[in-house]
Amino acid sequence: MPHHTWSACHGVFNSAELRRFIFSFVNEHKSLAQCAMVCSLWSGSALDALWREMYSIAPLLSLAGLLKPMSPKCVKWTTVEGYLYDQCRFQNYANRIEELILHDLDGFTCNVISELLLKTGKPCLLPNLKNLDSNQADSEALDFVFSLTHEKLENLALSIPSDTHEVSNLLKEVTIRFPGLKSLLLRPSEDETDTKDFESGILESLPKMKSLEVVKLPMNSLTSPIMETLSNLPRLKQIQWEHKDPIFFCTIPDVARFPTLHNGSFILLTRLEISQSFSSVIKLLQFIPNLTGLFLRSWDLETAEMLQRLLMSISCSCRSLVDIMVDAMPIGFNLDFLSYIREGSLHVSPSTFQYLSLPSLAAFTIVWPKPFNFSNIDLALLISRLPSLTDLEFNCYPVVDIGLPKLTLDFLPYIAKLCPRLRSLGLYVNCHVALNRPSEDAYSDDADASGAFQILEVLNLGLSKTPTNPIPLAEYLSRIVPSFCSFTSDREFWCEDVGEQVVSRHGKKYTENKWVTVAERLQETCRTLIKANEEERIITASMEKRIQELEAHVQELENHKKDRITAGMPLIERNLET
Repeated sequence: MPHHTWSACHGVFNSAELRRFIFSFVNEHKSLAQCAMVCSLWSGSALDALWREMYSIAPLLSLAGLLKPMSPKCVKWTTVEGYLYDQCRFQNYANRIEELILHDLDGFTCNVISELLLKTGKPCLLPNLKNLDSNQADSEALDFVFSLTHEKLENLALSIPSDTHEVSNLLKEVTIRFPGLKSLLLRPSEDETDTKDFESGILESLPKMKSLEVVKLPMNSLTSPIMETLSNLPRLKQIQWEHKDPIFFCTIPDVARFPTLHNGSFILLTRLEISQSFSSVIKLLQFIPNLTGLFLRSWDLETAEMLQRLLMSISCSCRSLVDIMVDAMPIGFNLDFLSYIREGSLHVSPSTFQYLSLPSLAAFTIVWPKPFNFSNIDLALLISRLPSLTDLEFNCYPVVDIGLPKLTLDFLPYIAKLCPRLRSLGLYVNCHVALNRPSEDAYSDDADASGAFQILEVLNLGLSKTPTNPIPLAEYLSRIVPSFCSFTSDREFWCEDVGEQVVSRHGKKYTENKWVTVAERLQETCRTLIKANEEERIITASMEKRIQELEAHVQELENHKKDRITAGMPLIERNLET
């Protein structure tokens, strides 16, 4: 019999490293479970991917024979009487778990874990765990949580106990148990923890965590001593602050209260998420020279002058920035706020951005209550100072409608020329101008000649007004965007309270005949037109190629005719002489 030969596909899957890489792209647990049952070669790698990230400890305990599901959907679990404990099988699966989100730990499960620890006789159940996220704030429950892992844990997320006396003990235990921790996220409790108790625990524990790269703390922890402690962490790269209300990112007191900070305080810090007044952030940025990501939400209603100062400070202090998000819709924004500020104070003109020049900036998002007073040329000048731009969202959803903007839709082909690497674009534009121009207009010609956007994946025109008949708009866009471009609109572009205010003031028809309501329909029509245009271009190109071939053939015949005539001329001349 002929010797069996493995196929090329089988040869690829012979590599355990390639199998792990391929299965890492499979996100569905059901699909991974099916892959694990294909053959023994696939089984181990597929199970590694399936058990790498767990959202509950119960499935693992069921493998030990300690728990069984009370329902097919495994919502509730119960103990098993007279179980048979297979330590080898249990440990085989426990070793696969690298990430665990533990939000379902109760007294019943704690007792099961305690019994299992006695059975195994080992200090921890999950020896390869790297990331642990637990919402347990009770000290006894946390003892069971910590018994699952080991001292090499890299990322830890915990909820702070409401009892102020337990906070310091918790932080001390974290320091002792996990000396090599790289990321520490402490979520605020329902009841605000006393700042003094929390501060004392932080000041005692954080300096010992020399490997920390990411720190996320509750809002009430931002005091001068804690800021000084953070500035002395040698590997710190990201700081985030969180409020129990998810719309808060963080808040800091006046930076002038931090006299110990200096230009080298946060030398490795690369990412900052913060909610604060622009003036305080301007003071803080001077201490973070290597910042690459800034995500700022305004604490108060800011003026255009403060926005200009912020952008100037960013350009001077943070030249390495790659990603900027500035949301000037303050926490608890109210439309009545606008009446307390001079009308001109919120008027953003091109001069506001005149100092913004960042060669490395790739993503720029800005949100402002009023539409920007920008013309096509003004935006072109701004974009020309941002040569690495790949994502731009330029105030798509202003809450104040002041008529049609100066920025027009027919400028999109020029944006495509200025930013050839643009993948995502969001603008607030006048869509009617391009549609009212004749088809032989220079903008349209340039769009067809340049091919417009080559790699644009997302187009979002926010609250831009669209024609009642969307067909002309779809026809125009079909000539300047690729077929894979998605027309998107964030349905929750405002906080719920802001959306309710806009509806109560302007009515439910505020978004009627605007991009947010017609984007999906436009995309379907546009893709149909793009497909038809591509087919037409293919046919036209084929016909042009055929015409060129025929012209070349005719030219060849004419050349051949000339050659024959030239070759017969001497004979004719001799005959004439005779």
